[in-house]
Amino acid sequence: MDVETAVVVGVGPGLGAAITKRFASEGVAVAPVARSADYLEELAADAPGPGTVDPYPGDATDPDHVQHVVDAVRDAHGAVDSLVLNVPGPDRAGQGVAETTPEAVEACWRLQVDAAVRWTNAALDDLRTPAAADASGAVLATNSMAATTASGSPARGAARHGLRGLVRAYADDLGEQGVHVSHLLVGGWLDKPSLRERFPDHDTWTDPDDVADAVWHVLNQPASAWTFEFDVRASGDDVRPM
Repeated sequence: MDVETAVVVGVGPGLGAAITKRFASEGVAVAPVARSADYLEELAADAPGPGTVDPYPGDATDPDHVQHVVDAVRDAHGAVDSLVLNVPGPDRAGQGVAETTPEAVEACWRLQVDAAVRWTNAALDDLRTPAAADASGAVLATNSMAATTASGSPARGAARHGLRGLVRAYADDLGEQGVHVSHLLVGGWLDKPSLRERFPDHDTWTDPDDVADAVWHVLNQPASAWTFEFDVRASGDDVRPM
């Protein structure tokens, strides 16, 4: 497919920003969604052309905001043909069983799983109605290796596993309707300011711009060779079981 109009949910100074810029450089009309209006305005000003970047600050879990964004993007740029779900978990989710509460699990689930359902539902009619006969819509969800391995935070792990299961079910169902659904596992240490600050002695980092290149490639695959799940990490990082 040829990506023309994309909504990127969960944009910060890491993978979300890199995907937004990569899409804009390819001429895509991109709608980045995040809580910080100031950050999104800076990103829009810094993004390369020939595409456009129209920021939509707000809560990615708010049903009204979800529908507002999809409707506004459709009115301004046409049907949403690509949806990237890059929503992070909450800052505080507890570590270990003793600190895991139903509230923590619910908070993680709301951000990872509920948000994915809301955004996909809002854009579903667009995704299933391609503009051209040889085109198709696409949904790509990012995740961490906590989706496939044990996590130090059971609350985060439960939500990450839930998101993977949801996306797998979506791929099975929507694939028959011409929608390419894929699941990205970031298996390495993503190079972003917050992690650099927390782990100054770590040596091996995964460049968000390089991951964005991989995302662009997957979302533009022909229908005869779609990728469902792919795992990216820097050279030298351990390859962990899926």
